[in-house]
Amino acid sequence: MSTGGDVEDRPRGDVRPGTDGGTGAARGTGTAGDHAAGFAPEVRRDRAGAVDDGDDEGAVPAAPPSWWRRNRGLVAVAVLVVLGVVLAVLTAPRGEGRPLAPDNAAPEGARALAQVLTRQGVEVVEADRLDDVLSTASAGTTLLVLDAGVLPPDRLADLRGTGADLVLVQPSLPVLQVLAPELALGGTTQTTTTAPGCADEDARAAGEARSGGSTYVAGDGSAVPGVESEEPSPTAEVQVCYPTVSGPAPDAGSYAVVVDEAQDRRVTVHGQPDVLTNEWLAEEGNAALAVRSLGRTDQLLWYRADPFDPALARDVDDPPTAVDLLPTWVGWLAVQLFVVFLVAVLWRSRRLGRLVPERLPAVVRSAETTEGRARLYRAAGARGAAARSLRRASSRRLAARLATSAGADPTTVARLAAAASGRDPAAVGLLLDGPDPTDDASLVRLADDLDRLEREVAHR
Repeated sequence: MSTGGDVEDRPRGDVRPGTDGGTGAARGTGTAGDHAAGFAPEVRRDRAGAVDDGDDEGAVPAAPPSWWRRNRGLVAVAVLVVLGVVLAVLTAPRGEGRPLAPDNAAPEGARALAQVLTRQGVEVVEADRLDDVLSTASAGTTLLVLDAGVLPPDRLADLRGTGADLVLVQPSLPVLQVLAPELALGGTTQTTTTAPGCADEDARAAGEARSGGSTYVAGDGSAVPGVESEEPSPTAEVQVCYPTVSGPAPDAGSYAVVVDEAQDRRVTVHGQPDVLTNEWLAEEGNAALAVRSLGRTDQLLWYRADPFDPALARDVDDPPTAVDLLPTWVGWLAVQLFVVFLVAVLWRSRRLGRLVPERLPAVVRSAETTEGRARLYRAAGARGAAARSLRRASSRRLAARLATSAGADPTTVARLAAAASGRDPAAVGLLLDGPDPTDDASLVRLADDLDRLEREVAHR
């Protein structure tokens, strides 16, 4: 019965109730009855496989890893993210960073031009809401329109009706058809520096300037299929300046002016935005051309069309949703957070490979396990549980010895054991299935009686 791990499976006489008031002393098998706790292994193996004989009562358990060792990877990632944000903030150009923004000091910005206009007495007002522009723009003001392609035709018509002088930067064909139907697209060409080549007074005063990019030609008044357009004015005069050196339209230029004295309307088109930027403003006649085209009045409205402007909704009954009104950088931030999440998942996840068998860190003798359980019974004062364990183990061994079923009831086992030992069946039945002992002495007597009965049956 030394299969180990259970009181019921110990050898006869191996573990029995102690005579010192408990139930955990060992007898008859040579195991030490005064082991400290019964659970200390006799043989220990370290990670390298070395064997260490002796108990480990004095061993100090390994301390758990510190917070820093557990989380130093996360801290390193957080520090890198913070440093990246700080560097991005420190190295970002002043202003909002968009091309041709009046507060952007980067090469593609237009802060220098805005400051020059301010020194010349022009009030520069930045706007990104159409309603503010329509309420402010009027005759006697200049309206610079950037990204006009996001405006629907009816909103473009509202800008035309303000009476302000319009300045367009690289307008598309739908924009031209509403705001300057007297012009048409002339294609794109390489950037160069050329003379004005026209009679416009502003261009002639500026002289040579940066040209190329998007070019325009005087239109023939024909409508473009599928594009909403205004009727060209028969009284309008068109000047196309800074002609291209080569291109699909030899009479096209990167600077065009439409003047209609009868309707008090003036539209200036810049096909080369470099003329307005900080990087090229001081080159050739770029500054003169930019200042003269934008500084003709005392007030300049610097309007960049915003696709999320509620005023651009085509259907009043279907206003933009909250998602439509989010700033444009929210989408990029969501993409970056998603990438960070994926990197964190790949970094912290564990890949499951094949199962690898490992050697047990300790080998524990079955007798020590039995002694440990006996000490637990003793500490809890569980005489009844200890007695039932002893009786069940004895019943199984007797049933095996008497060639009956291991699951036979105690009455059948008692009857067969009495017949084999010559004892009174009633006394044997009381021994195998009687009341629980009331004290330690009764438990010791029960263990002795069960041992004696098993020996008698075995010797018959």
